[in-house]
Amino acid sequence: MRFSIPIFRSKRETRVLGVILLLGLVHGLVYIFSVPLWQHYDEPAHFEYAWLIANRGSLPELGDYDQGMRREVAVSMLKHGFFEGLGFQPNLDSQDEPIWISPWTKLDDPPLYYLLSSVPLRLLRSCNIDLQLYAARLVSLFLYLISILAAWGVMTEFTPESHSLRWMVPATLVLLPGFTDLMTALNSDVGATAVFSVFLWGVVRLVRRGFSGPNFLWAVGAAVLCILTKGTVLVALPLLILSLLLAVLRGGRRRLVWGLLLAGFLAGLVAVFSWGDAALWYRRVDQGTPTRSTISDAPHGEHAIKLEIQPNIPPPAVFQLLPWRQMLSLRGKALTVGAWIWATRPMKVLTPILNDERRSSYELVEVGTAPTFFSLSVILAEDAGRVRVELAPFTNPEETPATVFYDGLVLVEGTQPTGELPFFIDPQGGEGVWGGEPFNNLLRNASAERAWPWVRTWANEMGTSFVPGKPSTVLASLLDWPGAGWYYQATGQNLLRTFWAKFGWGNVPLLGHKPYRSLAVVTLVGLVGAGLALWRERRVLPWGIVVVMAVALLGTWGPALIRGVESLIWVNWTFIPGARYGYPSIIPTALVFNLGWLEVLKLAGRRLGVPAKAQFVVYFVAFFALDAIALLSLFRFFHTE
Repeated sequence: MRFSIPIFRSKRETRVLGVILLLGLVHGLVYIFSVPLWQHYDEPAHFEYAWLIANRGSLPELGDYDQGMRREVAVSMLKHGFFEGLGFQPNLDSQDEPIWISPWTKLDDPPLYYLLSSVPLRLLRSCNIDLQLYAARLVSLFLYLISILAAWGVMTEFTPESHSLRWMVPATLVLLPGFTDLMTALNSDVGATAVFSVFLWGVVRLVRRGFSGPNFLWAVGAAVLCILTKGTVLVALPLLILSLLLAVLRGGRRRLVWGLLLAGFLAGLVAVFSWGDAALWYRRVDQGTPTRSTISDAPHGEHAIKLEIQPNIPPPAVFQLLPWRQMLSLRGKALTVGAWIWATRPMKVLTPILNDERRSSYELVEVGTAPTFFSLSVILAEDAGRVRVELAPFTNPEETPATVFYDGLVLVEGTQPTGELPFFIDPQGGEGVWGGEPFNNLLRNASAERAWPWVRTWANEMGTSFVPGKPSTVLASLLDWPGAGWYYQATGQNLLRTFWAKFGWGNVPLLGHKPYRSLAVVTLVGLVGAGLALWRERRVLPWGIVVVMAVALLGTWGPALIRGVESLIWVNWTFIPGARYGYPSIIPTALVFNLGWLEVLKLAGRRLGVPAKAQFVVYFVAFFALDAIALLSLFRFFHTE
């Protein structure tokens, strides 16, 4: 098969593509020079990586830095108002410690994007640092145009000539303020988005046209570029395998692909997941058995929480998150936490730990082989953050194997008498009497009577290479809506806002009264409309491409959603991710929305008798109005007193 790029099928399409790319160039330049220097996510750290490559001629190692460059960057950050309102400034006279320019380093990231960004820096070594950053941003602008071109190319593969989606999808990439803002920043997410867009173009060609040498090399080469750019686009590897299967097995043989996918999915569920962990208790253990154990003579009910200690393995722990609203009502109040604890041999262990992000409260106690009740009274901090109860019997690995059991855990308001035992009056341990007074247990599943699934140890360790954080933590958070639902609500809201238009380091919102509500409606309309369109066209859809697009969406937006889950167990703060982690699949995302909007516009046009050209006027007016508000928001935030 002759290799060609099939986008220039008519002079009209060539002109339309030219106009879209020109608009993208102008729009990108506007954003490059509208956003002050260093006011993009992690821009100083990304610049440092590219600068070190340009000036040392080799890839830097973790911990490398150049004090002179950092001083120049810090001076520039001060000049451009970066530290206003932060309450601190870097020490420009520091000699022994690297001058502060960012809370994070990027030197352990894959190098491809930084090698590209270093090219203009090599030519501008003697120029001031501001000009160098602008030059590096221009590399991102070039990759932005590549993404727009790839969007056009993807759409030409499976839509007929002159179809509206051919220009709507790439035009959306041009007109979307949040996307344009990111793609004109110095940030490795730009590289990830560009190379994954080119990869998608390649695999769509492969699936649509069938296997050929050029298409195979395109897809494989782009997948390699994804690996060399950022971990957020490693979904390219399973997508490559899937697309090769779909390219080779065509026609009726496609059923074999669907059968293999279904069989693989079911086998994966059986291999990865098991049943029997104590529900609502997040595991941080490497033990290969459930954390819930049947105990015939348990102090309460028929089960207990079991933590196995093995030599030379990090100490095990499980924890439970208190619901956010419940935590707010407990600030500054006295609480009592307790549990029956015993072990397979006498030893010293920690009581249940109450952590409120300000301090951890616990005691070291001696336990035997028979259950003994221990309790501790504390006063929660007035400014307490997330509150959790953690069962972590040791702080250091034990040399001798043992098993520690917990049952009848209790967390109640007030200071309870230490000489008396609580008595539970329901099987789940939710209510009881203590010191002659009734209580409501603030802990859920306090005696491990309820079970839920858990991720097998091998899969938990391997999964960290493919998803952000521990799969066990992600699974638990998805099942614990009262305890972790606030995270998904906050993340969903932030993904929506940053997808459309939220700038800076995620701190510059749109002007106006609750503008994101309108954008949420527009998003919902697009999703519903896409569902209607897919159902209407279900018999003629290119299902191979639909599956590829669906995997791309799930493989990028899914990890973006759960990216901050692991921080639920950190002390001090929780990371709420933004849309930049989902932008690599901007083409299928824009396709879904535009498919939905087009469906709704057509339905409304038929009912109201509005011609098609007038419908598209609505599309452009809405996007231009959004962009005008976005640019005004940037100007008001950064360029007015």
